[in-house]
Amino acid sequence: MQKSKSLKVILFIITLVAVFVVFLFGSKAWFSTSSSTENTPTNSVNVSIEGPATEGQFPWMVATFVNILGQDQFSCGGSLVAPQWVLTAAHCHGDFTIFDPADWSIRVNSTTWDTGGQVVQVEQFFDQPNTDLSLLKLANPVVGVSPVAYAEPDSKAPYLTGAKAITLGWGADSEFDLEPTLKLEWNAEETYDPSTCGNTDAIADIYCAGNPNGGGSVTCMYDSGGPYLYAESGFDKFGNPLGNFYVAGTLRGLLNEDCKTLVNDDWQSVAASSNWITTTISNN
Repeated sequence: MQKSKSLKVILFIITLVAVFVVFLFGSKAWFSTSSSTENTPTNSVNVSIEGPATEGQFPWMVATFVNILGQDQFSCGGSLVAPQWVLTAAHCHGDFTIFDPADWSIRVNSTTWDTGGQVVQVEQFFDQPNTDLSLLKLANPVVGVSPVAYAEPDSKAPYLTGAKAITLGWGADSEFDLEPTLKLEWNAEETYDPSTCGNTDAIADIYCAGNPNGGGSVTCMYDSGGPYLYAESGFDKFGNPLGNFYVAGTLRGLLNEDCKTLVNDDWQSVAASSNWITTTISNN
């Protein structure tokens, strides 16, 4: 009888511990599974922290390449913002010794940077002065892929501290493994105070973002030029945007990616350059 009573006490204690653990760790999830939007600074989101992209999920995502000695070398990410135009970072081609657009090409609509999708040659670079933004005009329009929207000039929500977004890319897993990942990945991001970037300089219209769990970089080499994707209604747990979504920024700076350290990344604002993007596309 005493043994039975002791067993009941032990089971009761185990049950209490289990309930406490579930409460503790469940409450620390970055994104609540509740449908309530109370106390969310901008968009309500419910996603995992990161994951692999699936085919067709982000068909407008672009990988850029430069041909060196007859071999195409992966360079950066980018976004197809019009059938014949890619938005990326200027340093991706400006910091290479090969400046001829004819040496550059892009692959679009594939989760692997080296196979699948469509490959199109670059015709011309259009770099915006005093920023790290660049538009690549393609030799031919991309067929069968809807371009992604980009931020309007009056867009403010993505740049507010606490705003949630995701970034996309084939970036290296760490500073000690500087090879691009084979499969496209998305990572959750959060906008932080402008003072938290580790590599700010005189280039205009920079904002800071990082890991939603306390900050820190979630990008690395080869993520440059990739999008800071904002969705007005957030994202589901697989990283799919809900409601209207658009590219709010591009990752900037050669060797600027802090390779998943405690330092936040700095991003080039697309809203601040939205008129330039529209005008360049329209006039060329």
